Amino acid sequence: MNRKLIGLLIAVIAFVVFLFLLPQPEAPEPDAWPVIDGNTFVLRGVRVFDGERVHTAADVLVTEGIVTAFSGKVPVPNGVPELAATGQTLLPALLDAHTHNFGASREEALRFGIGTQIDMFTAHTSLAAARTQRDSVERTEQADMWSAGTMVTAPGGHGTQFGMAIPTLDNPADSAAFVAERIAEGSDFIKFTVEDGSGWGNGLPTLDAETLAAAIAAAHAHSKLAVVHAGTAEEAALAVEAGADGLVHVFRGEMSPALLAAIVENDVFVIPTLTVMESLAGQPNGLVDDARLQPYIDPAQEDGLIRQFPGSGREGILTTALATVRALHDAGVVLLAGSDAPNPGTAHGVSLHRELELLVEAGLSPQAALASATSRVADAFNLPARGRIMKGARADLVLVAGNPLEDVAATRAITAVWKNGFRVQRARFDGATTETDLPKAPAVLGVFDDGADGWYATTDSIMGGASSVTLAARDGALVIDAEVKTGAPFPWAGAMRSMIDGGMAPTDASAFETLTIRIRGQGTVQLLFFSGASAQGVPAVLPVQLEGSWQDLALDLSGVAGLDLTRLRAVGLTAGPAPGAMRIELDEMVLR
Repeated sequence: MNRKLIGLLIAVIAFVVFLFLLPQPEAPEPDAWPVIDGNTFVLRGVRVFDGERVHTAADVLVTEGIVTAFSGKVPVPNGVPELAATGQTLLPALLDAHTHNFGASREEALRFGIGTQIDMFTAHTSLAAARTQRDSVERTEQADMWSAGTMVTAPGGHGTQFGMAIPTLDNPADSAAFVAERIAEGSDFIKFTVEDGSGWGNGLPTLDAETLAAAIAAAHAHSKLAVVHAGTAEEAALAVEAGADGLVHVFRGEMSPALLAAIVENDVFVIPTLTVMESLAGQPNGLVDDARLQPYIDPAQEDGLIRQFPGSGREGILTTALATVRALHDAGVVLLAGSDAPNPGTAHGVSLHRELELLVEAGLSPQAALASATSRVADAFNLPARGRIMKGARADLVLVAGNPLEDVAATRAITAVWKNGFRVQRARFDGATTETDLPKAPAVLGVFDDGADGWYATTDSIMGGASSVTLAARDGALVIDAEVKTGAPFPWAGAMRSMIDGGMAPTDASAFETLTIRIRGQGTVQLLFFSGASAQGVPAVLPVQLEGSWQDLALDLSGVAGLDLTRLRAVGLTAGPAPGAMRIELDEMVLR
């Protein structure tokens, strides 16, 4: 080898070593991306999942909120801001195919990279504003929403128990007019409920086969999708036979070969909502413990994520649901990712990341799970320019560190979110969920020497139930005569006491560890603890077995799941959910 060649080789090696020793660019920390004043920019050299396929390195040009170019190397006009994203993954903003939107839910969703929510029941008065927003490419801090508006259910059926009066349907002859009214209110699709409550130990009225079929036909006559909440496998079979386009939950019970064949033959999509099945099974979701998510979980969301459904004995429901989803996937059924937030154990936005993980556990590849939360939702609900990264698509984007095509949980490591091309400023909470300067909770909650001592009647009538109760102060005790009747998802009747008179304001009860009660009755009663960031949250429940004679009980509060003593709002004592009459006598209740 001559000296010139040796010298050239040494120079090349030296240059390579020099490059290696240079400081290497690192992926920005979450929220460290520069904020651009506008919705025009280009991302360079980013791994892209476009909703269906993976591109190992590409440029994505966004012009005034729309993707205008997407290829290996995009020429960019002068002055367009450029962002290097090597080593990261760009996704379409996710779509949650099953939510219920009230309050700040759409802000919460967008904070976690969900650009569109498919709402399965909300106040129809909110639909016009949602339609205006989703048609615009102006700056917004909310996810877009497509909605069923008011669900279609029977009088007293599932959906009537949420504290808002809704119209109901019980006659197939009225179906066409009923569906037309929902469309006039602004419903984008029609949701039906077939749920007899058998999975919860009580009976509920529900739509019969003839009414359901007539109403689905009316929806199709208006070119509207018809989706069905079916509680059991038998109800799912009824819905498919009636012409449903989709099932919005995985149903309870074993799926027969005949039902699977009918779902496949009729091209019915399924939204499993496995996060809710996990909550029903009493299993923790672990979301509040994930350092990638925790700083962005607000107090109300944290409260929802640690809540549990009342009752027990449903440990196997998640195992069965996962097996059903696996069989559906293997058969080629279209599966869509949905969280069913804000049910107990879920929260808007953050829970969809857990849903993706559960879908992978059920047998989907990470790529298929991501498609179930992007392009497949957009296709199923006919959403224009959503769920994909392609020319002409809305620039609803989420950038994550790592590669969710290998580990789907990498969607949690969000680096940046864009809505309509504008960078979203993600609010941080850093786990600070304890309110400051709250009044101290009273220690004595009831002695009843001079009357009811602030206790008042509570029943499931606020949720459409038929249970009743009477209260009386007698001989220094509160006498609760309760009659629990079927008709509500979780029947109850009893008495309640707010920590502060006249409302559900939070108090600080963190100094207390034990609840002592002197009580008499026969059977199981429920102690209900309303606490946490939201006054509307599901209470923590502590069952207590009464043996007929007076009992002095000291109950440890440390193990009550979902109880937040830093924000205790009210305490209840009720009969239920088993139907029947019960007398409960409460002589004393004290926090210690």
